Parts: sequence; structure tokens; C-alpha cells
Amino acid sequence: MNPVSNATLRHLIEQPTGAYVSAYLPLEHGAIGTLRNQVALKNLLKQAETRLIALGARENEAAAFLAHSRADLRDNGFWNRAGKGLALFIGAGAPMDIDLPFPPAERVFTGARFVIRPLLPALGNDPRGNVLALSQHNVRLFKVTRERIDEVALTGVPRSLADAGPADPMRHERGARSVPSAGGQGGATAISYGTLVDEKEQLRRFLEQVDDGVVGLLRDDKAPLLLMGVESLLAIYREITSHPHVMTESILGSPDRMTTSEAHAEAMAVFEAQSGQGALDASRQFQNAVQTPRASAHLDDILRAAVQGRVDALLLDESRFAWGQYDPITGDVMARMGYSPHPDHDDAEELMDLAASQTLLHRGTAYALPAKQMPFGLAIAAVYRY
Repeated sequence: MNPVSNATLRHLIEQPTGAYVSAYLPLEHGAIGTLRNQVALKNLLKQAETRLIALGARENEAAAFLAHSRADLRDNGFWNRAGKGLALFIGAGAPMDIDLPFPPAERVFTGARFVIRPLLPALGNDPRGNVLALSQHNVRLFKVTRERIDEVALTGVPRSLADAGPADPMRHERGARSVPSAGGQGGATAISYGTLVDEKEQLRRFLEQVDDGVVGLLRDDKAPLLLMGVESLLAIYREITSHPHVMTESILGSPDRMTTSEAHAEAMAVFEAQSGQGALDASRQFQNAVQTPRASAHLDDILRAAVQGRVDALLLDESRFAWGQYDPITGDVMARMGYSPHPDHDDAEELMDLAASQTLLHRGTAYALPAKQMPFGLAIAAVYRY
């Protein structure tokens, strides 16, 4: 069993072109529920077999392709699950099964790649992020999910104020400053940063070095960064940080006095409260940019932009499908938008799923939403990076 994560999605998306089956099943629990689950999956695998044969596979080849998953039908351990849904991905290697925190629509897809769009709500329902615990004595960075909290090795990052090196002259131009001399008369006295450094400037230099390291470590990570520490220290860090995903919320108090389990609980409370905020932000960005070249609601334009890595955020109506074909050489798109989860001809591809896959592959974000949450009632909407 695998959790839904960006890494899992990338693994599925990056598989080479071939023959693939993607099955989604809502789960019931208890003895009777397990029997119903087995029957439902058996029927989905039968549908997959029929479609594989229609795509050109021989009957024995299609049966062999699905044999491992059919054996799982009788495995009690396979059905020992706490989730509300199951996603099953069958390809050339061993099948991958994923527990879902929500019940998906019962569907099976066959084609030249895995269909991952039904997984997207799981990312929103599985809050996670990074936590930067700041103190003068011990800086720590954590990756946090609902299930666990893991500390990240801070290579090249000062762990304490005592470890901070000299200021970086390229980051801020610094020099001597003048203050009135004692008694308030006469000229001014130059105070060098190398001799008399006030506490705030020391902290600022320390936090700039921490930020440089953290930004480097999280360069390709779009998860939110939650700050933990005393208010005065966090205020300075917010002034100097260049990290684009720092949350406005924070956990106040000394992290040195907090256990890892306490930090996990505090962080998850914040991440849970923010669950779904990303889709709302993307919708607002789209509505603000809809009359500019930075946004589009046209599938053909969006698909080409996704393949080029230009889509920053993608919004999809979870009830709509676009079956058709995309030519990666010419960029031509032929598609028919509708509500059927089944292709209208054997070689059709679900192009909204392809747009989501390409967006995620290029480290954008993709959201599958109920129709009522889509901006202007659209089937698809995208915000571009450029």
C-alpha cells in the first residue's frame, strides 16, 4: 500500500508508453463489505480485459496481464484496509495499490499511460508541509504528513547563532554606521559591525544564512513552510526570507521546549485548517488574470502549455471528460468534451488527465474540483507561469 504524494504521482506519470490499467473503487468495510469490494473489483478487471482485447491484445495476453491483480481478489491481507477508497495501477511490473482517504467513483481506464486525475483530491485531503523550527540554539527543518514527522538534514546551514559565519556582502550592503557620541554633542562615532554588533543585527545575519540554506533545500518543493519559534525571531525571519511559500500562520513558543510529537500535532492542526486553500488561491488567480495571456480556459492551449511546462496551476471539473487525441509533434488537439468516463473510440485518450499529468510533471499544481467550485462554471482553467 502506498500513500498519495507528489512522488507517487510522478512515478506513475513517468512510466514509458505501454499498456496500462487504472482502476478506482470505493471501499466498504466489514465482512459483507469486503465481499462487495471483491465483486466490484472483479467486474472492473473484467471490463479492463475486454478493453485490452479491443486495443489489440490477445485473450491470453490480457488474462496474463491481469493475473496478479485477480489473485489479490482472494487475498484477505489485500483487503485489510482502513481507507475509504482504493486505486489500483497495473502495468508491466507488479501492480501498485493506493489507499484513498475518500471514496472515488467506481471506474476503470485502459490506455497507453496511467490515468491519475481521480487521485488529485487525495492531495488536498492529505495535508502536509514543511516546518522550520527557529531558535538561537537549535535550528531544525521537518517534513510533516498526517502520519509522521521527519527531520531534514541541514547541510551547510548554521544550526545555532554561535555557528553563524560572517555576513554575506552580496546579500545586503553593510558598513559602518554612525551614532551620536556620548553627551549628545560633537560629531559622531563610527561603530564597526566587526566590533560592536547589536543583537538584532547578529540575529539577522544568522537568519539570512539559515534562509539561504533552507531555500536551497526546498527549491523544488511547493509545500507550505510553517514557522515555529518565538515571535521576535519569526518577525525578523519574515523580513528577510526569500522562500515563496512561507505561511502567514505560525506556531509561537520556544521549539527547544517542544517534543517532536507535540510539534507534529501543532503543525498538523495548522495544515488541516489550510487544506483546500491552494485551490481557492488558484481560482482567485485565474479570475484576476482571465482577461490576460497569463490564464486560459481552452483545452488545446492549456495542453500545449502544460507540455511546455508553463502551467503553474490547473483547475479541472471532476465530472467532465475530454476524450480525443493529442499530437506531441504538431501540438494539434482533437477532443470532445462531455460527461462520459468512457472513450468514444478505442484509441481516444482522456486529455484533461494528460493536461494534469504534464502540469504535475513540470512541478505545477493540479486540482480536481466539484463543478460548483470551478470558476465561472468552466470545465478547465489554468494559470500560466509566463
